[in-house]
Amino acid sequence: MRRRRWLILGVVTLLVIGAGVAITRTSRFQKWYNPPVLILPQDGEVVEVRASLRNFQDVFSAVPEFRVPTDHVPDILGWLRPADYNRKSRLDRIDELGEVVIRTRVGEEFRLRFYWTGKNGVVFTRDGVDQFYGRGRNDSGASIDGGQTLCNAVRRAAEAAGK
Repeated sequence: MRRRRWLILGVVTLLVIGAGVAITRTSRFQKWYNPPVLILPQDGEVVEVRASLRNFQDVFSAVPEFRVPTDHVPDILGWLRPADYNRKSRLDRIDELGEVVIRTRVGEEFRLRFYWTGKNGVVFTRDGVDQFYGRGRNDSGASIDGGQTLCNAVRRAAEAAGK
């Protein structure tokens, strides 16, 4: 009888340890414990920025991909920084607004798709899985629609580029 209790206790202990190991190895737990980091290049490291916009609910019309003029690069990249990991959003539930492609001096390319999320910082992704918040406040500290503001910055750059 005593051996049976010890055997049951041992089996239950092994099951609990196994469940704990299985949970801690899941990607969701790993991202909670050690969130992904996206370090965008500094303005001086950037060789070229290209951008495009999608049609969005009859509010924004599409803009085909164009090369962003150099003087508009800091404005566009400023809305993508800092890239804070976003644990909550699901990309299949929000509207894609456009894409920004950053090429650095060392040849690295960042292809970032960005989305509309209302009065929040712009949400963007590099790989379609991990999502990051960009800037969500204006210069006076008020909360803004970061996606729409980034769209406006891209539109101004397109006009300056003659697109």
